[in-house]
Amino acid sequence: MSGKALLLVGSPGTKKSNSHFIGKYLMEKIGERGWTVDEEFAFHAVRKEDDMTRVLQKMDDSDLVVLAFPLYVDSLPSQMIKFLERVYEHRDGKDGPQPRLVAICQSGFPESKHCDYAVRICQFFARDAGFRWAGGLSVGGGSAVHGTELVKLGGMARNLRKALELTANALVDGGNVPTEAKELTNKGVVAPWLLRFIVNRNWKRQSRKNGIDIRARPQE
Repeated sequence: MSGKALLLVGSPGTKKSNSHFIGKYLMEKIGERGWTVDEEFAFHAVRKEDDMTRVLQKMDDSDLVVLAFPLYVDSLPSQMIKFLERVYEHRDGKDGPQPRLVAICQSGFPESKHCDYAVRICQFFARDAGFRWAGGLSVGGGSAVHGTELVKLGGMARNLRKALELTANALVDGGNVPTEAKELTNKGVVAPWLLRFIVNRNWKRQSRKNGIDIRARPQE
């Protein structure tokens, strides 16, 4: 079985974002099964009408569309919401094939449950915009990816890679996101204590780089 899969990244960080690296790994696994894969960025598309028209056409021509985005206040980033509103307007009342839709939400919180509401939003969007809902993944501790290829994270991202591989195989075979994959991402990218260590280390590095004392307090 062959088909076309389109990754739509909803992060303002575009190619350097954690959402992109997570979605990209899924696309690579889908591509290894003989599918044609492509990617676009909502942040860029909504800025130019020509870009928006191109992406809409790609979505119409795809068998599978994957939304990958970070959690923003229990929802999707504003530019992603704006993009999906345009998609809805474009597809409202449209006849023809219904691409399958998958959502991957990643959050800096250790617990994946914070992403569940945003994934549900995507499910309702799929229903109203003429897509076939194929499921979603809630990824906790996404900040541990830290703009890095998942294969370079070693054992730290083992569960996440396995979940994406299971998902790729199921989608290529015509199925939905499997329960086992959801259970793996529910465990988070790393253990909560390790995530806190990684995040604190990154904040300290950034403060040194920018000459800021993160321990500073207002003077009396």
